[in-house]
Amino acid sequence: MSGDANTLDQAALAPYLEAHIPGFAGLSGIEKFKSGQSNPTYLLTAASGCYVLRAKPPGQLLKSAHQVDREFRVMQALAGTAVPVPRMLHLSGEDSPLARMFYVMEFLDGRIFWDPSLPDASGNDERAAIYDAMNATLAALHDVEVGLPSEEAYVAAYCRRRGIDGIGDWTFFLAFCFFRLAAICQGVYRRALDGNASNPEKARTYGEAVKLLAPLAIDLIDKKI
Repeated sequence: MSGDANTLDQAALAPYLEAHIPGFAGLSGIEKFKSGQSNPTYLLTAASGCYVLRAKPPGQLLKSAHQVDREFRVMQALAGTAVPVPRMLHLSGEDSPLARMFYVMEFLDGRIFWDPSLPDASGNDERAAIYDAMNATLAALHDVEVGLPSEEAYVAAYCRRRGIDGIGDWTFFLAFCFFRLAAICQGVYRRALDGNASNPEKARTYGEAVKLLAPLAIDLIDKKI
């Protein structure tokens, strides 16, 4: 087994998964996804198909952070609603073969767009369709009383879908989100310094984002006042 803290013990994990996930058999490969920062995530290749395992990071963690059990339960609760989520398959305890909590879900192939201008889209029609699908998902999410705020024009489409006139205290919500995101980025940067970040090289760049996000929140508040 590798000395890398993010490397999983395949020999120990395989029999555990076969015992806890119906139909799981023949684990043949584990590959860590390179993107993402919060919780290390892996592609599991098996004779029975492909799966995704998402675990708490190793090392000492903040008490309220990295609650993969909350992720699991939220997505499990959203199954059967209009919100598209993968099928949840198993949630382990802290005494798992990884010595930390993790969950397994089905693997769904797709694309990840990091650039909001969507340069990899086939054209403007696909870009518009992607953003409209995001908007529809947000509206569906809020119908089950879970959601996030959005830009002003985006909110207008969202409000139309829900049949409401608008959202009060919008500046407060925007400022809160900027401050919250800044705190998350600071936590990612701290994990890079502590040596337990999922992607240490990229995590070190998150410290710079804090310097941008916090002033944005303050500027919104100042303009409102």
